[in-house]
Amino acid sequence: MGNHIRDSIVRGVYLPGAPLSETALASALGTSRGTIREALLALSHGGLVVIRAHRGASVATLTPGQAQETYSLRALLEPYAARLAVERDRVDATAIRDLNRAVDALSTAIASRDFDACVEADMHFHARMSAISGHVILQQLLGALAAHTRRFIILSDLQKDDMIGDVESHARLVSALLSGDPEIAEREVRMHIEDAAARVLQAATADSSNHERGKRQPIPHNLAGKPAEGRNLAGET
Repeated sequence: MGNHIRDSIVRGVYLPGAPLSETALASALGTSRGTIREALLALSHGGLVVIRAHRGASVATLTPGQAQETYSLRALLEPYAARLAVERDRVDATAIRDLNRAVDALSTAIASRDFDACVEADMHFHARMSAISGHVILQQLLGALAAHTRRFIILSDLQKDDMIGDVESHARLVSALLSGDPEIAEREVRMHIEDAAARVLQAATADSSNHERGKRQPIPHNLAGKPAEGRNLAGET
């Protein structure tokens, strides 16, 4: 049950700030309120859910501070993963094939304006790139940031009309890994993450301001601007 709720949050089905009713969730998922309560408590430990006394649980909002913390960590860890991949001579044909396939998938998704597929391709690319390093604990740390990263990607990239630059920037990362130079690989990945951080922070700051004014706009669920199916979990969409 926890995985179902978690996936719905990180994919933008349950929007930031939406209440998470134990009763409604238990009914919808065919389980007990106790099971839902335990799942929500576990998700609160991961920062995806906020639980307040006498008010219940809700989806955690996305703040500029969270964006800065998430991406500052990525800017330290992912460049190091790229450096290790090159230094350890682990950038082989299989690794490059997998990364190029992710870039191709991203390009195809953008052409068809399928944002869900865009996010999947982006996340797969970065997970595969970190895996090439062969550093297991580093992969685990980056994996722990993945849920927050996905939510911020949804917040920022859905507000863009043109994502072609994302394809080009990911292709440059592949070229940097192929260069055989750890410094180049590390630098290109850091620049990529810092650029993403700037866009995400801008979007998070704007979203936070709108939320404070009570004018928060629902996040669209694809590049064509179709609204997300955000739920208040009281049986309404």
